[in-house]
Amino acid sequence: MSPRPSPSDARQSGDEWLLDLHVLVCGEADLVLCDQVLRHFEQITGRQAVLAVSEESFAAVAAKRALTLAGQGSRR
Repeated sequence: MSPRPSPSDARQSGDEWLLDLHVLVCGEADLVLCDQVLRHFEQITGRQAVLAVSEESFAAVAAKRALTLAGQGSRR
């Protein structure tokens, strides 16, 4: 079983997330808040936040970015 991606794995500055009829744009200064909003949206609505550029779910993006970060860490 792979470890659950950390909150910081899923969002990056400039990401645009689709939340039903709303769009959340993550800024440099509020990445933690952005993560909280995305997780809260999914928890309350039961719907998935979707990355606008790729149409991937929040969970899929988190997992993909966690693997990328893990690979970068092993190269150091």
